[in-house]
Amino acid sequence: MVEASNGISGLATQAVSAERSRGWLLKVGLILLTGIIQSVSIAGVGIATTFISPATFTAFRVGIASLALGGLLLLLRPELRRDRRAVASIGVLGLLNAAVPFLALAVALAFISTSLAAALFQVAPVYTVVLASLFLPGERLNAPRVLGTVTAVAGAIIVILAGASALGTGPQALIGEVIIILSAFSVAVGVVFARARVRDVPPLTLAAGQAFVALGIIASLALIVEGVPALATFPPLAWAATAVAALTTPVVGFWLFYYIVERYSASLAAFTGITTPLFSAAIGVALLGEVFTLPMAFGTL
Repeated sequence: MVEASNGISGLATQAVSAERSRGWLLKVGLILLTGIIQSVSIAGVGIATTFISPATFTAFRVGIASLALGGLLLLLRPELRRDRRAVASIGVLGLLNAAVPFLALAVALAFISTSLAAALFQVAPVYTVVLASLFLPGERLNAPRVLGTVTAVAGAIIVILAGASALGTGPQALIGEVIIILSAFSVAVGVVFARARVRDVPPLTLAAGQAFVALGIIASLALIVEGVPALATFPPLAWAATAVAALTTPVVGFWLFYYIVERYSASLAAFTGITTPLFSAAIGVALLGEVFTLPMAFGTL
């Protein structure tokens, strides 16, 4: 009887260990997949904004994403929340997680490279971990989160102090750097807000809802600031890059993002883009002719 009991206990321990391993592998897989998606998206933004002005491009990007997400809503029919709390929360997320960072990235890439933008955006986990520890029960600071936060801060400081931008240094580069860092704070607030307010809303519903809100904001701004675009002047490459930028992060990326927020934590969701700088650097050098300097290599790592 004792041997049988020990055998059952051993099997249970093995099952728990196997489940933990699968959970760890899933988290790593999600981080790598998100990093690739975000890197491809940033490259698309970098290419498209050489032909299309920032606000107009962002409106097209969010518009294409809205069409794709609207189609997915019709196809998959997730729960659509119509109560005032959910609608208001999705409106806030549309501003913080989509409109602000998408437009900020398009503007910042006029001053800095895509690889630098991806590296600097990694300060978002710093903001998120701190805000989550203050406002979300169960997400207190621990050793791994502190280590990740310190690493992200150190990397960003190295990159900024080195002036490591393929598009130049000085005041212009600083403008782009500040824009990205501020947009990262916007995303961090959105992550914590989503974890606190909309955990019961399906990830696809959140991704689609925030895209619809962002489209209204950005399209209005683009018409006011940049006027009606001359569509015939945009080459096929610009449209292809816009489509890539629209279908990656705004559609697939945010669907995964809100899945992670719902299933795991706001802190893990913030760190999903930690591999983005590496992938962005490779894409920037291979496809965009960007220079990957030694300070950027240290900052990215």
